[in-house]
Amino acid sequence: MSEGLPSNWISTELSKAVIYSKGKKPKTLSITKSEDLVPYIDIKAFEKGIIDEYADIQSSKLIDGNDILVVWDGARFGLTGMGIIGAAGSTLMVLKPVLCYPKYIYSFINRYYSYINSKPKGTGTPHVNPDVFWNLSFPIAPLNEQKRIVAKLDAIMPRIDAVKERLDKVPGILKRFRQSVLTAAVTGKLTGSEGYKTSSFGELIVSIRGGTTTPPRKEFSNYPVLRSSSVRQGFIDYNDVFYLTEEQSTRQANFIQNGDVLFTRLNGSAEFVGNCAVVKGIKNNFIQYPDRLYCAKLKRDILPEYCEIAFADPFLRLEIENRAKSSAGHKRISISDVEEMIILLPPLEEQQEIVRQVDKLFALADKVEAHYQKAKARVDKLSQSVLAKAFRGELVPQDPNDEPAEKLLERILEEKTKMEAELKGGRKKVARKAVNKNRNPPAKPVRLKKAMPCSAR
Repeated sequence: MSEGLPSNWISTELSKAVIYSKGKKPKTLSITKSEDLVPYIDIKAFEKGIIDEYADIQSSKLIDGNDILVVWDGARFGLTGMGIIGAAGSTLMVLKPVLCYPKYIYSFINRYYSYINSKPKGTGTPHVNPDVFWNLSFPIAPLNEQKRIVAKLDAIMPRIDAVKERLDKVPGILKRFRQSVLTAAVTGKLTGSEGYKTSSFGELIVSIRGGTTTPPRKEFSNYPVLRSSSVRQGFIDYNDVFYLTEEQSTRQANFIQNGDVLFTRLNGSAEFVGNCAVVKGIKNNFIQYPDRLYCAKLKRDILPEYCEIAFADPFLRLEIENRAKSSAGHKRISISDVEEMIILLPPLEEQQEIVRQVDKLFALADKVEAHYQKAKARVDKLSQSVLAKAFRGELVPQDPNDEPAEKLLERILEEKTKMEAELKGGRKKVARKAVNKNRNPPAKPVRLKKAMPCSAR
């Protein structure tokens, strides 16, 4: 009996319940499927089920549907899967359960994914910490109860996964909704207006310029400077700032004012180049902007809020991203690029109505998104709650007639010792064959199948 577990359960280290070995890259990989090759399970195949390559059987680490695979290296280390047949890649660890139901062990590891992933080993490419993983306290239920637990999980978890799948569609739906609202807003469909005229953005501004080129610091001062990351489409984070010292010179033109419109000049991703947001809600004139941002002051023909809507329109966004040029690992746009953007401009009264309706519809989308976030959090917790109950012995009732897990553990340890001896003996046998083969080479040279070159994979 283990503390906190049912009387006929027992706890041990995870390593004692499995035989494990690392996957490997086979000698032969081909992009062409054939009878003498098996699917090569790399990370892409493991996560998405997409098979790009096939491996030779002789040099591969073969896996069957009862093997448990764990991502051992990379950002998703600790991710678990099973029911896969083929050859395990070098970033995967293969676990073969010993006298336990494979899905019971798979579900146990899945429960601890976040914990495993939060304790990496390695400063470069992170990977599973063996001391953490193999020493996980593994609660062994009687074998018949394991079967009942797996059956219960098979009944519950797919339903939770189905809810997750439906919820995962919500962000995409909301994104398309917001885009359609923006497109309707700038084409007259939102209000039914036909009084639009076309104008270049340069005709609608008093000025546009980059900000201070003085390198800011992280140390606090009374001279905050926005960063390029401060501005995202329709939003300015006034807390995302660095600072200038009091000794450094400042220009009044570098201070932002309510009603100004800021644009991101460069970023590592084209998605964040040309993002537009209106300055509003600031109570002083002591916030500056850097040369990584452009600041435009508008004429009275266009409302700042309508300008923000126009630059968020998917079609105008596409034009900006197409114009963005690459330089030193960044995407950037010029002032002339911004000035040449064509704006569909309705009368001021119509702009005000458009801004009002867009705000109303976006508020509705925000409300739906908030409900989605809460529902997603509840469903995520539900999965972990079910798994926690399963491994506390609370998911299905115990049967006093089941063989105690203590007896099962004894058989597991005996069987594991036997399996490890057989594996060790098999490796020695293969090694002896290789030695004898080298001592007695064949009379005729053997033509081996040539591996596909890297460039062809």
